[in-house]
Amino acid sequence: MNHPRIITSHVLFALSLGAICLTGGCGEGQLDDASNVGDDSGADLARGHWWRHHGSGGSGGTTGSGGSTSGGAGTSSGGSSTSGSAGTSSGGSSTSGSAGTSSGGSSTSGSAGTSSGGSSGAVSCPSSLQSAINNLATGGTLDVTGCSFHERVNINKSMTLNGGSIDGSGLGIPVQNGVLTVSASNVRINGVRAHGSSGAGIRINEVSQVTVADSEFDNNIQEGYSNDGDYVTFLRCHIHHNNVALSVDWQWEAGGGKSHGINTTFDSCESDHNGGPGIWFDTWYPMPYPPDREFNPGAVVKNCKVHDNIADGIQYEVSDGATIVDNVVWSNGDPSWGWYWSAGILIASSRNAEVARNIVAYNLDGISVISQGRDDKPGLTTGVNVHDNVIIQTYDRPGDNTTTKSLLAYVQDWSGHMFDVGTGNVGANNRFWSVYAEPHSNRFAWNGALSTLAQLNATPIGGGSSYLTTAEKDAIVASVGIPAP
Repeated sequence: MNHPRIITSHVLFALSLGAICLTGGCGEGQLDDASNVGDDSGADLARGHWWRHHGSGGSGGTTGSGGSTSGGAGTSSGGSSTSGSAGTSSGGSSTSGSAGTSSGGSSTSGSAGTSSGGSSGAVSCPSSLQSAINNLATGGTLDVTGCSFHERVNINKSMTLNGGSIDGSGLGIPVQNGVLTVSASNVRINGVRAHGSSGAGIRINEVSQVTVADSEFDNNIQEGYSNDGDYVTFLRCHIHHNNVALSVDWQWEAGGGKSHGINTTFDSCESDHNGGPGIWFDTWYPMPYPPDREFNPGAVVKNCKVHDNIADGIQYEVSDGATIVDNVVWSNGDPSWGWYWSAGILIASSRNAEVARNIVAYNLDGISVISQGRDDKPGLTTGVNVHDNVIIQTYDRPGDNTTTKSLLAYVQDWSGHMFDVGTGNVGANNRFWSVYAEPHSNRFAWNGALSTLAQLNATPIGGGSSYLTTAEKDAIVASVGIPAP
């Protein structure tokens, strides 16, 4: 039987393009051409399953360095002083102005933001966050904690941004583009909120060494994040309530967000109530792929809470090399999907993934490893190790088409080699609890449906797995704060 959720998505997109393109945001001629936004130019629609032109992004303003800038009125004190309407400086001088920022040994005052170096004076919010960034010295720090902005913002240089709420509502932001864009490497973002975008909250272009910490991406029409960067870390971020109206087809790209590149990490994040997967890795298009980075090597999801998403909780698709550990994943899944698709954790046409020590509860399926004969896969599904997880199953939801509801499943819908000896597809020491008594069809799957734990433990993915008592299950669920289904 063919189960074409993903392999037919190219056709699905072609048929539904008009439905998912919002505010004129899909066609090549309709993309925002503002030079300070840093969007990819061209038909910017294919990073998931579609062609995407990977531009280097637009450029922002200029930065001051060393001695001085000049412009409007302002006063300053310190070594050698300058003034300007959006003044910045680095080194031993000080700057003041309407968007004043500086780095160095002096103090700065003005009407916009604070900066790194020395002591800082009393400041208020800049009228434009983009202008403040443009005028910040490369490598500087801009603090706009408590400030709110209604504009598209592009971080176009190495810097640190602290704080700020950025609202993209009504700005006509295309899908896969952000109200906040990172188009430079060596950037750190702390405590920022990006919301209201008709595309993504944050968009990270093909750059590297980006850390996004303690930030919130919510109530965006398409997705919370869109990431094409390398060595990107999301730390203690909250990604929630994106694509809640299901305006964008999540099978293409919507929900929490989609990422691909080298060594992307989600650590201690929460992704919930999104209209699509909570955390999603996928491959590049078109082929041939960029060398060495097409299949998300080094992906890490750890210590995260992923719940109440209308699709899989964590999805690692057409990729090679993931570590998914110590997460709590509950109440995810799309009831309209059958087979083994709507899982708490889904490994789809991927290889070399470790899935360990997760608590996976009340999802439509528990952990699913699916192999398909896709042309874009990194190779055969091999090296997938699912061990030491807790997987808990409850009753079917209303409208649930998952007749093959499972706790743990390794399945394929083509004549692949998932079940061959030596593939490294294994499992061990998983603990299960189900509301359904044995025997129950499709409770597990390995080269066919398995209805008992004894049958599972006779396969390479059993490895001494066991059942939890109800008291043990209740204690585990309570310890991590999972509500009753």
